[in-house]
Amino acid sequence: MVKKADKNLLPAKRFAIYIRKSTDDPKKQVRSVEDQIEECLGIAKQKEIKVREEDIIVDSRSGRYSGNRPKFENLIGNIRKGKIDGLISWHPDRLARNMKEAGEIIDLLDLKLLKELHFSAHNFVNDYNGVMALGICFVIAKQYSDKLGVDVTRGMRHAHQEGKSGGQYKPGYIRSEYVGFYEPDETDRGYGYTQFELIQKAWRMRLDGKTLAEIVQFLNDHGYIRVLKKKDSKMRKEQPMSDEKLSNMFNDRFYLGILEQAGEEIDLREVDPNFVEMIEEGEWLLVQEMGRKREEKKARYEYPFRGLLVCVYCDRNMSIAASKGNHNEWYLNAWCQNKKKYGCPSKGTIRGKAILEALGAIYDIFGSLSEADYEKYIRNFEEKKTQKNEVFISQLAPLGKTKRSLERQLDELIANVLPREKDLDAKSREVYHKERGRLEEKIEKCKLKEKELRDGIREEPLDYKTLLNFLKSLSTSLKFGSVTVKDHLARNTVLNFIVKDKEIAEVKLKEPFASCVNRSLIKDGGPAWT
Repeated sequence: MVKKADKNLLPAKRFAIYIRKSTDDPKKQVRSVEDQIEECLGIAKQKEIKVREEDIIVDSRSGRYSGNRPKFENLIGNIRKGKIDGLISWHPDRLARNMKEAGEIIDLLDLKLLKELHFSAHNFVNDYNGVMALGICFVIAKQYSDKLGVDVTRGMRHAHQEGKSGGQYKPGYIRSEYVGFYEPDETDRGYGYTQFELIQKAWRMRLDGKTLAEIVQFLNDHGYIRVLKKKDSKMRKEQPMSDEKLSNMFNDRFYLGILEQAGEEIDLREVDPNFVEMIEEGEWLLVQEMGRKREEKKARYEYPFRGLLVCVYCDRNMSIAASKGNHNEWYLNAWCQNKKKYGCPSKGTIRGKAILEALGAIYDIFGSLSEADYEKYIRNFEEKKTQKNEVFISQLAPLGKTKRSLERQLDELIANVLPREKDLDAKSREVYHKERGRLEEKIEKCKLKEKELRDGIREEPLDYKTLLNFLKSLSTSLKFGSVTVKDHLARNTVLNFIVKDKEIAEVKLKEPFASCVNRSLIKDGGPAWT
């Protein structure tokens, strides 16, 4: 026999209705919300409960993980504050699919802060039997949610290992409806090329040195169309080629037979003997090299030492550029442009030669490193390491938490979308892939930062001989190295060159180099660079 609810518990004064969208079937999401509201209002009417319109809470966030639903957390907060003391929902699994938030609901019942709890699809009595049954419902909801996520993720990984993938087709290919493998798109739109042949022609044109704009024009003039559509033929979008899409395609290793997805690589030529690669590996590498040369060409106007020169008067970065001399020789010049805007009294320009002389003088000092200087370096290193490690360790914990949160979001996104991806329209798929790419990029950045922090914690000082040989090598590299090498040396050893009119007044060094020299020599300058 079920024990009756506590008769001494006063009825609730203010009710809220909590509605959460179901993500099990995307086609029923809107209807699900309407049905939940209708049935919850029916419960309220049946029990003569009045619910304010602002207290009907509709949540679209998943309940699989705690801390993911601001509206739910706000509701719990209002119950703890006594603003809400009654709650109506369609079913317990709408309230929580994780044990932390399920525990919060049960805790509110135990504390009698939540005086009444009603469900449309579950009969709840507020006694120990009823609370136990409610807890079981929460456990079942969590088990269902966890199993769904595991099954979907496992299915996705298994499909990827077989050489199959979700998402839109790669240009020039389609996926077989029977086995799910990629195969050439033989569609001919009346221009004498199949879609596969068109994309293959694009690769050949690129190898022949054609520009992206020329290739895009050719493709669009000869019937290239990428069709994005759902099974419903009304939801159809035709997408022409663009410079950005073509550039991304030329960077995709899929065309030589490597399928990349979720950080894993599969060689399609091994798992699918019928796969037809569009280009050979050597040709693919040539296309990548062409892209790199183009980037290098863009970067040729990035002058050395930019961002390292600071005006002594206004403490702002100086401008830097090249000028042509009387004998057609190029010179590097730096000057302060803050005279008009900030009233900086700086005069004249400083030549790149003065910068190199100052750097060379510092490197000459490095070459005479004594054992006393080395001991100073060790003391400074250990002191800085202790400070840095404290910072690194303090950063690791929140970074790991952020990474795990992003991984949960990614798993949840994949679990929710993958089973119904084929039914999504083009816009929804685009949003899905954009969000997925954003999460994967953030996770990768977290991993790289995590590795950087751990490497920093493990960093050890160089021994005296190794450090001395390294410091002596800097002068040689500065003397015989290219402009790029000189700029690289400066950026790795110098924080700033402090410039006073036409001279270097001070050189501020990075560690461990600052610990290897007499600081007064740097501050006071010297004949080598003044």
